[in-house]
Amino acid sequence: MFKKLSSFLGWSGEASEDNVEVPEDVRVQYQKSMYAVKFDKADAKGDPKGVTVGFLRAKMGEILECDDLDSILLYQISPEQRRLVDNDSHLTDYGIMTGDRLLAILSTDKDAPKSASASKNKKKRKKKTTAGSSNSPGNTTPARTPPPPPTPKTPQEKIKEVLESTDKDLGPHIEQFISSPPKTKEARADLHHRLSEMVLQKMFLLDDVDVSDSQELRQARKSAINTLHSYHSRLDEANKRYEEEDVASATA
Repeated sequence: MFKKLSSFLGWSGEASEDNVEVPEDVRVQYQKSMYAVKFDKADAKGDPKGVTVGFLRAKMGEILECDDLDSILLYQISPEQRRLVDNDSHLTDYGIMTGDRLLAILSTDKDAPKSASASKNKKKRKKKTTAGSSNSPGNTTPARTPPPPPTPKTPQEKIKEVLESTDKDLGPHIEQFISSPPKTKEARADLHHRLSEMVLQKMFLLDDVDVSDSQELRQARKSAINTLHSYHSRLDEANKRYEEEDVASATA
């Protein structure tokens, strides 16, 4: 149903010998940025099914300058929403094709990459601090006690944080889109797309909250997901209404 043109299939524009449509590239969104990740034939190392999820994760690690590949969460957005977990699975196992859009999230509290250069600079600063705190003559300043590590958030706190950030950061923009969208069709479509994917990103954050130990937590997460689904549905309904108005005005 959603077949691509033959010029976009496989490494050379054709299906592989195993009749698998191998993607030549995908687009991966991280926060507000979109990255085009291209695959060479050599990347698959002769595998007729193409590259693996692990290869794409490593490529995103290079792009985001993130050494901790396990912290890079990859999600398929369409035709269904699911997390790409198994590094040994191929993109084709998920039906991912050339030009498809994926989503990347860093599973750190601040959702920010830790680059190798930043780590090196941190180590240099640490060495300098150690040298300056040695018992040299005239040095009477006591060494500072490092702050305690932050207390890990509970699942309930994580769910509440996602809902509050959605309501604060996205809620006003969603309401404005519904009541007063951009004037041009192109700008409206772009804003609808960006807001929808931001809501999806919040849903994926909820998906990563561990609620296995409590029925109450499972219900809380389900309720939170329903709230985000409501945001998403209202966006789609408003966009559909505006598209119908465009058609009506064009044929009037």
